Amino acid sequence: MGLRKVTLRERLARLILGETTTVTVIVPGDSVDQVTITNTNNLDDDPMALARAVGVTTGGDRE
Repeated sequence: MGLRKVTLRERLARLILGETTTVTVIVPGDSVDQVTITNTNNLDDDPMALARAVGVTTGGDRE
């Protein structure tokens, strides 16, 4: 069993916004022309996912 104090503010925030999650905010400067964001959570499932994500795959034989 675990026990933790939770403030009313936190309980209301979870009720309204849902469970907490990780958020990344990127604010590029004036000199940035393009930003590419790639989700790499499932790289362990697919060995070629990282290669495709960075654009280094070049065809190949498929059986």
